[in-house]
Amino acid sequence: MRYLIVLFTLLSICAQAQELPAEDRACIIAAIGKLPRTLKIEGSRVLMSFPASKVRNKPDPYHAIVEIDASVAGRKSIFSFSCVGDTLSMVVQSLGMR
Repeated sequence: MRYLIVLFTLLSICAQAQELPAEDRACIIAAIGKLPRTLKIEGSRVLMSFPASKVRNKPDPYHAIVEIDASVAGRKSIFSFSCVGDTLSMVVQSLGMR
């Protein structure tokens, strides 16, 4: 029964992730890649997202700020990251932890 509950929880998280634009998903995945592997990822969210656009004949890349909820040994933290780029090449910079 326990495994069924975990399976349903994972399925709902995956369904929510599919609703995000590709750039937001790429940003979250790149940000998670910057965290130590010992952390357990519990959630993520996009705080601000500015889609790529073309302004005055200059391409303006995608920008976003994301937060990743993680825990280790029962201690929870929130990590913030800034992302710039596109789905193929996302540059991620840590903004801090709380």
